Amino acid sequence: MFIVFLTTISLCNHILKSIKKHEEKLCQVIKDKTLQLENINKNLKKTINKEVESSRKKDQIMYQQDRLASMGEMIQNIAHQWRQPLNSLIVLIQSFKTKFYNGKLDENFINTQTEDGLKIAKSMSETIENFRHFFQPNKLKSSFSIIESIEDSIKLIDFVLKQNNITIHRDYSEDFEFYGYKNAFTQVVLNILKNAQDAIIEQKIPQGHCYVILKKKYDKITIIIQDNAGGIKQKSLYKIFEPYFTTKHKSTGTGIGLYMTKEIIEKQMQGTISAHNMQWHIAGEEQSFYGASFIIELPCTTNKNF
Repeated sequence: MFIVFLTTISLCNHILKSIKKHEEKLCQVIKDKTLQLENINKNLKKTINKEVESSRKKDQIMYQQDRLASMGEMIQNIAHQWRQPLNSLIVLIQSFKTKFYNGKLDENFINTQTEDGLKIAKSMSETIENFRHFFQPNKLKSSFSIIESIEDSIKLIDFVLKQNNITIHRDYSEDFEFYGYKNAFTQVVLNILKNAQDAIIEQKIPQGHCYVILKKKYDKITIIIQDNAGGIKQKSLYKIFEPYFTTKHKSTGTGIGLYMTKEIIEKQMQGTISAHNMQWHIAGEEQSFYGASFIIELPCTTNKNF
């Protein structure tokens, strides 16, 4: 019995030592694995931060590209809008010389021509002012009128729209105030209107129509912009908001306008934007049109009748 007892005690000690040894090994393994996991998490966090920063920089670069593309187009628009008044000013200045040499330069003529010249200069100054506001960067958020922002967008391309026989129709149930970056929203509306303009010109539609609707639907501010350019091809409809995707010729399209439009609406304004092809008509009129319809929905944080 004594031998059995000693054997049992010895066996128990051996088992305990073995368990303790395995426990120490297991603890070391757990410690090593925990350390590895911590390192992986640190590296993963660094990788995620790096990718987020890279994505942010990419978006900033694309936004800048979009702004530069718009700037080039806007400068062309300024040139178009200034050409006629500049010609008028040249004729007006030449008329002074003609009248002087003919001896017909009187006070009434000087007053009339000066008044006309000032009107032309004022019109040119207003054109520059419209474009200047558009290019000013918004560093701080502020409350702005949705209708005012839409109208600012229309003013920037109004000359080109009229030149191509494109009419803008409006249906504003009421005005709304939104807290955000006004110029960014102006850029959004401008991008959509320019796409409509380009599509109408490309399709050689003799009488172009764009319909801008502003209304409140439930707790959302809804802006709908429609055209009669025949719609977007079905295979392109689901890709138009992707970066660098364009249905235009490479010489005229960059494929970042609608991508940045979506980025601004979703990331800066916490809204949604979608595109559909549909039949539509102007309120109170029977004639119907078919084309693309862009629907923007913004959170109705504050709505105020102006």
